[in-house]
Amino acid sequence: MQSKPIIGLVRHRLTELPGTSVGDIFSDWEAAISRSFEVELLPAYYRSLSAKKKKEVGTRFLKCCSLVLPGNGLNLFPLREEIDSQVPMLYLNLGGLPRGAVALRKIFPYFRSTDTIVFTSHADPKIHKTLMRNSAAQQVYFPFGIDTEFFKPCSANQRNRYRELFGFTENDIVLTYIGRITVEKNVHAIIRLFEELMKEYKNLYLLIVGPVLDIPFSDFQYEDPDFIAYFENLRSNYLMLDQRVKWVGGFHNVKSR
Repeated sequence: MQSKPIIGLVRHRLTELPGTSVGDIFSDWEAAISRSFEVELLPAYYRSLSAKKKKEVGTRFLKCCSLVLPGNGLNLFPLREEIDSQVPMLYLNLGGLPRGAVALRKIFPYFRSTDTIVFTSHADPKIHKTLMRNSAAQQVYFPFGIDTEFFKPCSANQRNRYRELFGFTENDIVLTYIGRITVEKNVHAIIRLFEELMKEYKNLYLLIVGPVLDIPFSDFQYEDPDFIAYFENLRSNYLMLDQRVKWVGGFHNVKSR
């Protein structure tokens, strides 16, 4: 029986919380790939290894794979050069280009014609062309799918229940942010903008659903955000803002009955 090709997969961020968008993407990829191929995961302890051990583990990983999805394992690119491996890379860019393509710039010199960069929006190839000019790698556009059974307009009854749950009236205008609240997501800019909008619209409210997390944003060299304290300060010092912004917390805490 002929053995299946082995696809190497590196989790994009070992610190991603379960259920977050990037965590879900790579979990879904792993499940989908494993239906037709063997999946080899780069060990989770890889980042904590010494340089010598990283080279040993990384070399074994590259040599056993027919294709590698490197995720955040950027040092696999120069290692591939060093050991003269011919394994192709399939690089999923995600949202890095609008932030200056920090990761992509690091690995750009190591791309080959057998590699592929996957863009998930129409804007990404245009930004890539502006920042990088020509790349040796092939480029493909592969948008993320949407589960329309989950993401769909709610019924009038559901809408009314949610408004009642959060204390909104039928005539209130409600802006909504749903997701993790970190420096990277720029929710603080939404709140500053909302400060100006609520002066003009007296029935305008902002609903924020998601946990506040102190996660560094290395792309902008922002290593110690103390974001929880920042938002607590906003709520304490701007009473009107606190009255017009509804903070829900993690999505799993929201129930409509």
